Amino acid sequence: MRKPGDIIIGGLVPLKHKYSSKVRYHNIALVEAFTWAIDKINDNPNILPNFTLGYEIRDTMSDAAFASVQALELAAKNVVGIVGPGSTSVAVHLASLMGSLGYPMISYAATSNILSNTERFALFARTVPSDAYQCLAIKDLIL
Repeated sequence: MRKPGDIIIGGLVPLKHKYSSKVRYHNIALVEAFTWAIDKINDNPNILPNFTLGYEIRDTMSDAAFASVQALELAAKNVVGIVGPGSTSVAVHLASLMGSLGYPMISYAATSNILSNTERFALFARTVPSDAYQCLAIKDLIL
């Protein structure tokens, strides 16, 4: 799925599983949120005047090797950064690979504390807290 623009953002979402052709319909909401946010930014002339954002969204199939190919293809299309992937196992692999190529990544679901190592993953960010903070919050709720 793609939309042209002056600045292209890559998206990596697990829409199908590597061993099944069954679509993960709950993850389609992630794609809808991504495209909606881009449209809202483009509709507001005060956010990026004289520029439009575009996107190219690819399926990771929840597989690090497959996702690597997709991410490298996005890089070849000159995306400025990548939103995703969702799983920690894929994110650890891709954050290292794409970071070494100078591409920033923002994950919407990867929670492993490993990804908090800013020396190893300098161009990685996430929108959810790491497992370490989630554990502390749960502990505080219980005690």
